[in-house]
Amino acid sequence: MKRIKIVVGSANPVKIDSVQAAFQRLFGVFFELQVLGFACDSGIARQPMSDNECIEGAVNRAATALRLVPDADYSVGVEAGLCRVSYGGGRWLARTSVVILNKDGQEEGLGSSAGCLVPQHIVEQITKETSGLGRIMNKRLQRNDIAQKEGYVGVVTNGAVTREDVTQQAIMVASAIFINGKFFKGGSGVGVGF
Repeated sequence: MKRIKIVVGSANPVKIDSVQAAFQRLFGVFFELQVLGFACDSGIARQPMSDNECIEGAVNRAATALRLVPDADYSVGVEAGLCRVSYGGGRWLARTSVVILNKDGQEEGLGSSAGCLVPQHIVEQITKETSGLGRIMNKRLQRNDIAQKEGYVGVVTNGAVTREDVTQQAIMVASAIFINGKFFKGGSGVGVGF
């Protein structure tokens, strides 16, 4: 069975486990997977406040990880953040963006997760304290591990949907260009599998 080496631009266990689970679900029947994670700077603010900023952070993480492990077949950057929507006078959603680069960095998959509403008072606290959503939630709930465990979405849904769930969703969506490249200009895959 052919082995695929995947490098993740993060040392966060939720991100690494999400990549392992998503790739296993999509390709584990066809390939043996090796997933490695490395702490990589996103190059953006601690708390991204737009989809574009999240995507930029994911690109930076994926590109840095690929430079660290140049023999990787794929590199994955995951960046969670907030994005403002105009609906209802302006509301905020917590969402995760994912970028997947192929071995030479020439093909790029892009995906995002479902969004979860963040109350305005939390957004104001993030802005006032220039802190991240995970840190604010840790402070409010007297914990220190929310971002490495269930995440904001897991807290507010009582575990019905977790950070790992939404991250896996974003990874699988970002994989589409590699699964069915015939639908994407420059895609490498045809049918199921890399």
